[in-house]
Amino acid sequence: MSRLIAANAGATVRLPKDHGHLRLLEGSYTYIRQFAPKVLKAVRFKGGTEAQPLIAALEILRELNASGARTVPDKAPTLSVPARWQGYLDEAAAKGDATAYRHYRELCVLLALRDGLRSGDVYMPGSRRYNNPETYLFKPAQWVTHRAEFCRLVGKSPMRRRRCRW
Repeated sequence: MSRLIAANAGATVRLPKDHGHLRLLEGSYTYIRQFAPKVLKAVRFKGGTEAQPLIAALEILRELNASGARTVPDKAPTLSVPARWQGYLDEAAAKGDATAYRHYRELCVLLALRDGLRSGDVYMPGSRRYNNPETYLFKPAQWVTHRAEFCRLVGKSPMRRRRCRW
């Protein structure tokens, strides 16, 4: 048993779920703070129902930046924080380190915003690159005029509803 205890004592500490990437990014926090509050103040983001927790987190972040508050309010939801980063927030909260909690919280929201923009879950109205994906689809009235041509291109009959379900 003593050999097992000695072997376990030399074991390395396990890495977080993201292998320490968020902690590395926290080293660039002061650089990110140079532009992130200005971007959040100037740009409004929208999204579908899946993105609403992230939109709410962005609003809280805007309020914190506008008021100059340094601590995240207790009522702030953590639904927009992915599980791979939740450990950082839990660790900072357990230590009572409000500064680290704010840093990790802000980084989590900004990274989630980046991912949401890339996936199309979050969009910026009026943007060319990050516009609402629904604007690229046909409206029902437009589809009626294009349906026959589309069915011809894919080799389906537009008259038989079973074969061409679009």
